[in-house]
Amino acid sequence: MVCNHYGIAIGAMPDQDFPLDITAIAKAFNVNPIHFHNSLRLLDTEGILSLNERAEDFAYLMVTVQPHYLLDFKTRYPEKEDLIDHILRALGGEVYSDAVAFRLKSWTAALGMDEAALKQQLEQLAMRGVIAWHAPSTSPTLRFTRARLRLTREELQWDKYIFLEQQAQQRLVQVERYLEVPGKRCRSASLEAYFGEQPDKDCGICDVCKAAAAGPLDQARIAAISAELLALVAGRDAVIPDLIEQGTVGTRAQRLEVLGMLLDAGQLIRVDTQTVRKA
Repeated sequence: MVCNHYGIAIGAMPDQDFPLDITAIAKAFNVNPIHFHNSLRLLDTEGILSLNERAEDFAYLMVTVQPHYLLDFKTRYPEKEDLIDHILRALGGEVYSDAVAFRLKSWTAALGMDEAALKQQLEQLAMRGVIAWHAPSTSPTLRFTRARLRLTREELQWDKYIFLEQQAQQRLVQVERYLEVPGKRCRSASLEAYFGEQPDKDCGICDVCKAAAAGPLDQARIAAISAELLALVAGRDAVIPDLIEQGTVGTRAQRLEVLGMLLDAGQLIRVDTQTVRKA
């Protein structure tokens, strides 16, 4: 499908980056754009193509003629001499054998011209066969790293992707456990386990450990935290995060839970999403 879109013949492997509009291609071939994007990422992983989804700051340039021809070209076109000299100074001898990255903005300052004028001069050199260059990419690009096969389907290593899916599911479960409020396991120990470590003991300083040290949220503790929160709110509108931090009774998680109880009971009312006051 992708090869058909770009008009790539069987056996061909163009040495260029193609602009990639996932939405337009998916619409043209009547496929789900999310599924199409996931398929491209699979092909990238398999090394069949290279998917670049980031905008770049760099342009690339390569001199495509021999040094003696470049010298002769400068003589015949003196208005291009400053640009050619700058290319050689800035990019060095490597520019004769490979495409070298550079930033257009730094060149405009050095040459005293705006970006549009610089691009125009570079295009003129490219049209005369002196250089090959391409401007920074402002959209996703695609490059084929293998020749197009006659086959319509490519057999992928599905066992690997099943394993990766299982690993991702396990990590997701661990993240969900970490985000539990109130938590059931030391936060530091959870993080260590996520990265494959075997923690020797709990950290003693996270909210879960402090809650365990402070004791359960029984009726006496609920009453003490309620009294403190109501006293802090008295006569003013209180921002919830500040209110929780100002409290001293119980743990932060316990104060947050009791605040919810006070809202449910109507003893506190919301002014907006972040502010409460006494009813």
